[in-house]
Amino acid sequence: MLTHPTLDQMHQLGLAGMARAFAELEANPQCADLSHAEWLGLLLDREVTERYERRLRARLRYARLRHQASVEDVDYRAARGLDRSLFQAMIAGRWIEDAQNLIIEGPAGVGKSWLACALGGVKLLILDDWGLEPLGPEQRHDMLEIVEDRYGRGATLITSQIPVDRWHPLIGEPTLADAILDRIVHNAHRLHLRGDSLRKQKAPKIAAA
Repeated sequence: MLTHPTLDQMHQLGLAGMARAFAELEANPQCADLSHAEWLGLLLDREVTERYERRLRARLRYARLRHQASVEDVDYRAARGLDRSLFQAMIAGRWIEDAQNLIIEGPAGVGKSWLACALGGVKLLILDDWGLEPLGPEQRHDMLEIVEDRYGRGATLITSQIPVDRWHPLIGEPTLADAILDRIVHNAHRLHLRGDSLRKQKAPKIAAA
C-alpha cells in the first residue's frame, strides 16, 4: 500500500491538514465509493481550512486582544441598543474587504472593547477607547499618517466614549482635524451603544450582613 509513503510525502511538503484528511478517508469504508476528484476535493478543503485556522490563531496571538471574545457569544439581550442586523453585517466582514471603517461609540462599560475584539483577528486596525484626551501636535500628525495610509487600503475599527460629533475639537488643529475625520467618518459604519455599564450588572452581589 502507498498509504504510509503518501502520508510521509504530505508531511514533508507541509500538508498536515491534507495528511489528516487522507488518513481519515483511508480508515472510513464509506469513502471507498468516492471518485478520485471527490477524494482530492476533500483533501484540499481540509488543507485550506486548517491553513486559515492556523493563520487566524497566529494573528490573534500577535494582536494580543484585551478580551477572548467571540461573535457567537454576543449578548443581544443586554439593554445597550446594539443593532443586531447591523452587527451581523459587520460579522460577515464585507466592510473589511472593502477597506471601510467601523465606529463603536457609547458610554463606559457597555462592551465597546469586547465587541471590537470579537470582530478582531483579521487584517483590521483597532483603536480602542480613542479620544479620552485631546491630541497633541505629534499625535495629530501620527493619526493623520495612519488614516491616510489605510484609507481605501485597510479597515479600521474605533471605539470611543466620545460621540463622533465631538471629535473635531479633541483632535485640535482644524485643518488636520478635517483631514483626519474625512478619512475616518466618510466610509464608516457606526454602532451607537447606550445604557448602564455591563460591568455593574456582572459584579457579584454581596449579601447584607
